[in-house]
Amino acid sequence: MHRPCSYFISKEAQEVRVGLLGGTFDPVHNGHLEIAVKALQQRHLDEVWFVVAKVSPFKQLQYTAPFSQRLAMVRLMIASHHRFKACTIDDERSDVSYTIDTIDLLQKRFPAITFSWIIGSDQASEFNQWKDYAEILNRVDVLVYPRSVTGARDERFSWLDGEINTVSSTDIRSGNSFETSPNVLRYMMENSLYTEEMLKQRLSQQRFDHTLSMTDCALDIARSYPALDLRDVRLAGLMHDSCKELSKEAMGAFLKQVNPSVALKHPNIWHGSMAAYTLSKYYSVKNKAVLRAIAGHVEGTSTHPLGLVLYLADKCDPGRGLHRDQEIKLAKTNLIKAFHLVKEDAERYRKGKEKNG
Repeated sequence: MHRPCSYFISKEAQEVRVGLLGGTFDPVHNGHLEIAVKALQQRHLDEVWFVVAKVSPFKQLQYTAPFSQRLAMVRLMIASHHRFKACTIDDERSDVSYTIDTIDLLQKRFPAITFSWIIGSDQASEFNQWKDYAEILNRVDVLVYPRSVTGARDERFSWLDGEINTVSSTDIRSGNSFETSPNVLRYMMENSLYTEEMLKQRLSQQRFDHTLSMTDCALDIARSYPALDLRDVRLAGLMHDSCKELSKEAMGAFLKQVNPSVALKHPNIWHGSMAAYTLSKYYSVKNKAVLRAIAGHVEGTSTHPLGLVLYLADKCDPGRGLHRDQEIKLAKTNLIKAFHLVKEDAERYRKGKEKNG
């Protein structure tokens, strides 16, 4: 039999009790984990299953990351918790993931298990809008974790105790929160999930357009070199200018603390080091080729093929209107020659500007 969830049963157990924590998990975060822990402890559950919704009824018109990637992030989040499992049953359906339908499928497939459904108090306040909400209450015990201090406790539910947490997937997607597993944050970046959403809030439209155009150019060049991982190229391209529009004062003060040698260099290159530091410190990205390519993209200091591609794409970006089609064409057959050609041209331009300025 296909099992969308594997579960633990102790030899002494007379009844298996499983809490179902449903959600889009776009992405999963520390708040979800805290709810699962409290439910497991306070309701004496054997396991908690994270039921990843394929299509949430409340987010049908909202873009979400693909199911497979949201599932992968859940698995990364709960990897060290042997009594937490990822449940994929909603992936078997092509329609909207209504809670009552999920419960019906699981109860039929696992008749020996007593299920409960876990929600936050923000969902409890809208529970009467759920499909067949009365039938849900007949089928399972609904456990509610407080998400705010306001509102009376509905007696139809069983309430969990816990501290109020305000962690949100929205804040993580926008880059305003890092309240999830470092492994999830790294996965997000390595797969360029939510990156454009984050950049739209940080960059001007002109800088954002350059970022997308430059990334496309980098990917176009990189496809000629199978040894390059296109995910790395995309990440480096999207993030290379992510700190470009921070104030020079803020970057200078920060770099004096974390990287004094870079702070002594020209302010025009600071944003590359800032972006690399952000990826390493806050998103746990450890790929040195990516970090060095981003940090050195202004001067072309990285000698790794990824660094060469990033430098060339930045300087030859068609969006700049510089008509460097020949250099891009050359880069696809002789990366090193193209790199030196463009770098020498950039150096001549810099010296001419200094002479005239």
